[in-house]
Amino acid sequence: MYVDPDNDDYHLQPDSPCIDAGDPTSPLDPDNTIADIGAFYFNQLSVHYNTDTELPDSYSISPAYPNPFNPSTTISVSLPRPAELNVSVFNINGQRVATLASGTYNVGSHTFTFDASGMSSGVYFVRATVPGQMNQVQKIVLMK
Repeated sequence: MYVDPDNDDYHLQPDSPCIDAGDPTSPLDPDNTIADIGAFYFNQLSVHYNTDTELPDSYSISPAYPNPFNPSTTISVSLPRPAELNVSVFNINGQRVATLASGTYNVGSHTFTFDASGMSSGVYFVRATVPGQMNQVQKIVLMK
């Protein structure tokens, strides 16, 4: 996810899961995108996408991996177009326990990590929504 951490270069690579994965309530990065996680933000305006790369043709959420998990799991969401994406985790009572994504995301696959450290074992639900396009829910199980 970093260019060369062995030589102290902690700039993010273009495919890093840390891009747009910061706190959605933080100020936007200088390129006007959601805050990145890391010492340096990744300038998404400088990226030239290879048009030979296959882009998603539908909105979808991939199965969480691992599942069951302890204490964290990864959720991937594919977007065929830039969209307002919200990814949240709910407990069995329907209470939101985490927001993994909230904002505008570019075309492609976006990966989010749910860290359930400090939470009780049990069933949780991940809900990914794009207004008018996608409303998908999947069950995940935290086993401690």
